[in-house]
Amino acid sequence: MTKIPQLINPHFFPYFLRMAEERGCGGRVSAIQADAQALPFRDNYADVVVSRGSFWLWPDKVKAFGEIRRVLKPGGVAYIGRGLSENLPLDVAKTLRGGRGEGPQYDVAATAEELRAIMGALRIKDYRVIRPRLGNEAGVNYGIWVEFRKK
Repeated sequence: MTKIPQLINPHFFPYFLRMAEERGCGGRVSAIQADAQALPFRDNYADVVVSRGSFWLWPDKVKAFGEIRRVLKPGGVAYIGRGLSENLPLDVAKTLRGGRGEGPQYDVAATAEELRAIMGALRIKDYRVIRPRLGNEAGVNYGIWVEFRKK
């Protein structure tokens, strides 16, 4: 069995839980460290699955996206991507990108094709590839996302 390198920041979970508590959501959210290719949830478990910034590191993306679909409840939705939310104000996004605007360097068009190929391999038809705020006046790279729903 291939050992998966540790990619999860161990300091993030306490931070996340503290922020949730401070914002009045402490009893309604949780965090579980898991391999995206072998999620520790029963079938049809989750209403929403979100992953930001890690899918490009998954060794077997088709398997991981298949796992996400497996754990979604019928009618559930997944948002998997890298980058920023389209509703993040442009000035905040520019600050996050260090004032440069460009953000992480990767071929967004190739990533979009990769996401479409994964959806095709899994026969997921109800999906959309999202390029938030493409072509904004500040040139900020908001990234790329895929949203898909389970029938």
